Amino acid sequence: MSFQAASTALRALVDRQIVRERTGHGRNRISAAEEVIALLSRPFGQDADVALEGAQQTLADRQQ
Repeated sequence: MSFQAASTALRALVDRQIVRERTGHGRNRISAAEEVIALLSRPFGQDADVALEGAQQTLADRQQ
């Protein structure tokens, strides 16, 4: 995949608020799908909705 194609795909995910850019840099950026990470890393047996709500609250706290 070319750099341009990857950048376009990543921009589409950022625009849809699926992925967030974490560094604030123009180069060497790091992006993450934090809600997906929270769902995949939740304790065994924990309800997915609880994990998702926790991830969304954490993101809201960071934006304030």
